[in-house]
Amino acid sequence: MNRNVMYDYLLSKGLYKIFIWADDRKSYHTKFRLNMGQIDCTIVTDWGYIRHVESIHLCKNEIVIESQYSDMKINIFYKEIKKFEVEIEYED
Repeated sequence: MNRNVMYDYLLSKGLYKIFIWADDRKSYHTKFRLNMGQIDCTIVTDWGYIRHVESIHLCKNEIVIESQYSDMKINIFYKEIKKFEVEIEYED
């Protein structure tokens, strides 16, 4: 998996994207958050799952997943991703 495939996949899931620019305004990374009407997000990987995801950052070489719980952050290199599924729970 690479960054472009991950970007398209997260857009197809209906997540809201935000561009985060570096201080020098020469580079950026993309942050995905829950969109309106979405209340919870779970990510299923080949080694387990991550519940209550708050945001997903697509950086140059890795993906950074932040949870709603206190300071939980997971970094995964794109080349190490074998399975990555996003499950979104919607309001009734």
